[in-house]
Amino acid sequence: MLNTLTAKTPNQRCPSSMLRAAAAALVALAALALAVPAWSAIEISGPIATDTTLVAGATYHVTGNLAVAAGVTLTVPEGTVLKAAFGVAITVNGTLDVAGTNANPAYFTEERDGSVGEDVVVGDPGPGAWIGLIIADGGVANIDHLRLCYASRSIGIISASIVVNDGGLLNLSDSIIRLGGVRGVMINGGSLAHQIERNLIESHGSTGIELRNTSGAIALIDNTVQSTNLGLWLNNASGNLHIEDNQFIGNNGFGLYVSTQPRTGNLSNNTLT
Repeated sequence: MLNTLTAKTPNQRCPSSMLRAAAAALVALAALALAVPAWSAIEISGPIATDTTLVAGATYHVTGNLAVAAGVTLTVPEGTVLKAAFGVAITVNGTLDVAGTNANPAYFTEERDGSVGEDVVVGDPGPGAWIGLIIADGGVANIDHLRLCYASRSIGIISASIVVNDGGLLNLSDSIIRLGGVRGVMINGGSLAHQIERNLIESHGSTGIELRNTSGAIALIDNTVQSTNLGLWLNNASGNLHIEDNQFIGNNGFGLYVSTQPRTGNLSNNTLT
């Protein structure tokens, strides 16, 4: 009878050399995981010629001028970060949809900004590092819960963190536009109806919001504009304007500066300091 207490079984142990090799491999893999980030920035530039949705939560390094072609939609989901290189502009000839949320906004900032997303360039960010967002004639921007920082590089009289040129359309809500070189938002000409509401626009060198040579129905509702030179500049804005429940406060010059009085509209319940 086989004595189960003394029966021999095959040796199940690995040779010590194999154990050492396996341990060394695990150490190497652990070091590699620490050295390579789980998510690195994605480089992007040039024209966007087909409908495109960026990856939610990803960081994009905008290394050169970026342009959304006419008839094309670029969608920026919540949590997505775009970091623009020095002197870069993002131009919209088609449609830009920024779909951030209160808990997880989208970000457009400069490449040295290490406060959000993946690091792409080491250094201290500064106002006016990149040109900003340009809504061209025929372009449409629907922007909700965006944080746009360090733009409005001075390139002449048309310089702002967000510029809307004649024939472009802007719907901007629940966003923060801050730390720009010249202006925050500039509507430059056109007869379209823009909606700008519940935004914070602050810390720009010249003007928070400028309406220049406009003739459309523009609504500015429940915005806060602060720490600029002029809070709101109505610069030959002749359309039907609804300017209600805004705070133009803590500005170095005027809360409201009017070059030409609007023809029609409503100016009510605003705080001007």
